[in-house]
Amino acid sequence: MITIQESAKRWHIGSEAAARTLRRTTQEGMRFVRGRLEHRLRTSQAHLRYPSLNVTIYSDTLFPSLKLVPGYTCAQLFTDGHFFACMYPLKRKGDAHCALVQFIQDVGIPKGLLTDCPEEMRGEWNHVVKKYHMKAKMTEPASPWQNRAEAEIREVKKLARRTLHQAQASIKFWCYALEWAAKIRSMTARD
Repeated sequence: MITIQESAKRWHIGSEAAARTLRRTTQEGMRFVRGRLEHRLRTSQAHLRYPSLNVTIYSDTLFPSLKLVPGYTCAQLFTDGHFFACMYPLKRKGDAHCALVQFIQDVGIPKGLLTDCPEEMRGEWNHVVKKYHMKAKMTEPASPWQNRAEAEIREVKKLARRTLHQAQASIKFWCYALEWAAKIRSMTARD
């Protein structure tokens, strides 16, 4: 990471202008190469294509007790633990990486990502985490309170269940009700 003094010296500008410039630009795509530049550097900078979220996002998979309409068997929830939630229905838990990619495309790239599932730290999920330069962490075993997605899942489920009951809709449409409930909770002003 370049310092204010170093950038002011390199760019022949004042330290205040250098500080303002560094606050408004990213240093995420910097590369440092040792030796001679004989080989072409790949330009894979996927982490610069989407907005950066300067927040830790908590994620967890929820499983309903019955089969949902279009064959969805579970859903992936992403939350900041306070006011934001986003839900993606999945056909199987192994597709959680697809939900993560969709979240990145819809919302942005979180700086930190916390899950409570060891499977989500391997395979395709881990490939997506590395591709977008996220810092992934996992909760300690038997410590569900560390993952704020657990509480958000409970609240989203409550709202979805209440809504389906009031609308007298079939429980089979639970995946759509979950998505709707997560969006409503994100848009509602709370204390």
